[in-house]
Amino acid sequence: MRLPIVQFPRIIVENSGYFSSVFQTAEQRKHFCEYVTGLIAGDKATITVINALFLNKNDQSALNKFMTQAQWAEDELNYQRVQFEIRSITGNRSFSASSSLIRPL
Repeated sequence: MRLPIVQFPRIIVENSGYFSSVFQTAEQRKHFCEYVTGLIAGDKATITVINALFLNKNDQSALNKFMTQAQWAEDELNYQRVQFEIRSITGNRSFSASSSLIRPL
């Protein structure tokens, strides 16, 4: 039997602020942390399974609505994710399009 998650992992807590501008409410930021934690810690990447991992969970419909109906910009989240990865790889140096390995056509 798997022990339930009682708090977000340190890596999530320390880095979630980088993505906070994408979300409009604290509840959306919380669901984002739940989702990412579930992807890391869970065996299956379904909303039901991810939600079941947590001790103090909401009804799974809240996480489902966050993923399917909440107003947040998926493109902006992806952009922030890529920038986060680039900064991690390059040691926090800024990135410009002219230094990319793959250039747009």
